Amino acid sequence: MKKRGILKSFIKQYILILITLCCTRIWFLNVNNDGSLTWNEILKSFYIGVKFDASIGGIIMVFLLLLFLLSRVISLKKLWFKISMGIYGILIFITVYFSAGNIYYYREFKTQLDASIFEYAGDSEIYGNMGAIFNLPLIYGLICILAIINLCLSYKNLKEIYLADKLGNIKKNSLSFIFLILVVFIGIRGLQNRPRNVEHGFFSKNNLANQMTQNGMLSLIHSIDRQREFKNIDLKKLEFFDNEELIKRSRELVGSKNNKFLSDQNPLLRITDTKKPLKDKNVVLIIAESLSGQYIGALGHNDPDLAPYFSELSKKGVLFTSFYGNGTRTRNGVLSTNVSFPVQVGRDLMRDPAVQKPFYGLPRILKDRGYNTNFYHGSRLNFDNMQGVLLTNGMDNFIGEKDFPKGITSKYHWGAPDTVLFDRSAKEIKKLKEPFFAEILTISNHSPFEIPKEYDKLDEYTKKYGSRDRNAGTDDSLMMRYNAYRYMDTAFEEFFESIKDEPWYMDTLFVIVSDHEINGMHNNIPLLLYTPDGSLKPQKIDSIGSQVDILPTVMGYLGGSYKNASWGKDILNAKDGERMAYTKSPKQFEKAVIMYKDYYYEKNGRNFSLKDRKTLKNLDSKGKENDIEKMEDFIKLHLQLSEIMIRKRSFADVDDDMSLKDLKSH
Repeated sequence: MKKRGILKSFIKQYILILITLCCTRIWFLNVNNDGSLTWNEILKSFYIGVKFDASIGGIIMVFLLLLFLLSRVISLKKLWFKISMGIYGILIFITVYFSAGNIYYYREFKTQLDASIFEYAGDSEIYGNMGAIFNLPLIYGLICILAIINLCLSYKNLKEIYLADKLGNIKKNSLSFIFLILVVFIGIRGLQNRPRNVEHGFFSKNNLANQMTQNGMLSLIHSIDRQREFKNIDLKKLEFFDNEELIKRSRELVGSKNNKFLSDQNPLLRITDTKKPLKDKNVVLIIAESLSGQYIGALGHNDPDLAPYFSELSKKGVLFTSFYGNGTRTRNGVLSTNVSFPVQVGRDLMRDPAVQKPFYGLPRILKDRGYNTNFYHGSRLNFDNMQGVLLTNGMDNFIGEKDFPKGITSKYHWGAPDTVLFDRSAKEIKKLKEPFFAEILTISNHSPFEIPKEYDKLDEYTKKYGSRDRNAGTDDSLMMRYNAYRYMDTAFEEFFESIKDEPWYMDTLFVIVSDHEINGMHNNIPLLLYTPDGSLKPQKIDSIGSQVDILPTVMGYLGGSYKNASWGKDILNAKDGERMAYTKSPKQFEKAVIMYKDYYYEKNGRNFSLKDRKTLKNLDSKGKENDIEKMEDFIKLHLQLSEIMIRKRSFADVDDDMSLKDLKSH
């Protein structure tokens, strides 16, 4: 009988692990299928799911290969083989156990298994109620059967090479082992050049299809890894208000006028009656990369004004001159703008397992009104799980880097440049049935600031302003920033010129905002609302606002009633001095910035600084104690309420609003 080689045995073993994990996905489909999936979605879910399984399978294979290497130097091979199989058996059982647990966790909470389950480990009341809901003996039995079958087949598959005194040609086996290491490495990365994360599983408008791609064990590992980002946060530090006071302050945040609140579990969930007639206007939202206010003439910055077209356009619309980003990254701006939720402490929220549940965001609200929803971006759609989050929250159609000619995208680091993006967006919007919601996210005004040569004005800016550039010749060059910023403004101009004669143009609300500021949270960003039909009269508004206010402001213009859980207000109707803006870097737990009245208030741990928000000159806090207390409470409310909502998944609808603790009363 011919001896089996190392390569064949371990490749077979890897396939065996993948088959076992595929069985858990069939199990997932059987338990959670609601009849909405097409065969195409099911097959694609399994295809993508294999890549997630390859990641967790690759991790198990690393242990197996290490154990095998040790068997080559240990004399008691039979005993070591049994020990190795014991260790492998534990690993495969744990993997199947949590993969199966994910099936029923998703059934209850409509999200993937995460680290929150460990908060209730040993809680007999919860597990007692789980026993009343699920057939636990059957579930545990199936887990054991899958694990035992895998272990028995693995024992048979690996026994010969583990116990062999010699394995033949050393050179051949060395090459086989190197090849295996390469296969496992590629597998761990999910059969692609980047590590596989949750965002790579989103492909369908049907959230069940997207969730079926995930591997429960891998989701749990990612969640535990996310927990490390805020492991030093003492949650007791966030318990500023009792529950009754928290609900009261939450509702004061958004105001009781025109709002009917629906839930104490989600104290912001409400029906808002705008008291205005319903308008079926199209909405085009442009989120512009780094459209920071310090380069915009319309905001009083003319040295230089790098956005002359935007400044001219702003004369025809409503320009908010004291508007701020809620965070410091694109992912913060996209999330806050679309779903009206603030930046989270210590979390990269776009990639957090929590946001696999939907918010009550702008795309979802408009979709419920019969709008078709569309997103256009020149770069990777799954960057920071952007497509996954937007899909979950009501965005139906996407255009991304892969939809542009490779001859164009290959020339630029971030994909299609802004002029190409806007040209494609105009053509796609022309095909849409009205009313529609179209969101365009630009990218060119981002390091390394690559733009088409025909728009290049770098020499001109270098000649005029080069002495300001401390990073000349690098990707962070100020002159390259000037060049890309001006190019972005030119892209705006070409876009609006190309669509001004389209039949849908006059019946559209255009919203232009930046994703975030640059060079400091004190720098404001513009918000421009423009209606070509003149329904919004041109004006400048100095009321303070931030990206969480965009949703209620847009809906306030569109009129009618709508269900939402927004953290903002309609700032078209806000009074001066009434609003505050909360800005935060998610990586700095202790630091937050509040804009209120004429104040720039920066809190960093126990220390704070109070400045004039326009001049940044230090202010004496004496006599301003009441305002400082209001800003302190504003920070505390954001920290506490946002953390509770994410941990309990209570940012969603009431019907979906169940935390693990709720199993006690289920």
